[in-house]
Amino acid sequence: MTLVAIVAFAATSALSRRSTAIRGIRTVSALQLASFACLSAYSNLGAWPAPSEAHLAARELAPLDGRPCCIRSGPSHAPIPFPRGARGVDTARALVRDAILGGRLRAPHNSARLLRERVLDERYAHAHYAFRIGLFRFVDDVELLFDGSKRVIHFRSALRVGQGDMGANADRIAALRAALAAA
Repeated sequence: MTLVAIVAFAATSALSRRSTAIRGIRTVSALQLASFACLSAYSNLGAWPAPSEAHLAARELAPLDGRPCCIRSGPSHAPIPFPRGARGVDTARALVRDAILGGRLRAPHNSARLLRERVLDERYAHAHYAFRIGLFRFVDDVELLFDGSKRVIHFRSALRVGQGDMGANADRIAALRAALAAA
């Protein structure tokens, strides 16, 4: 074998390895994008589990599920106080609804928009809001429980699927707290 043939063989072999590596990167990127798209679709199709009648009757929110993207009022997060102008649960609920529908819950890096709103059960002053998040269209759910006797709003906010939300749920609750303090 001549020196030129050896160099040509080595160059061809190196190019072959490089193109295989590039194809491998493209394959991995395509698989990551496909899995992200599947998670997004699952998030949009998945329904937030309705609270059980026992939770509603006991005036409780569902417990945390251990994911970092789920926050709930309790020892680490104080409930939101009723706005000063709220005379009762109905007024507080109307002020919350105005803050949410008025778009005042957007943090600078949070492009969430309200997907839908529903009152789960008026007997228990329990409301549910769903927000769709930016580019990948993941859905965050916010549950609120209005406690008229203590004049506070208990909350639970979580991403439907996945582990991380880059602080979007905590920012949303902080924005709600600020909007109600200004009301």
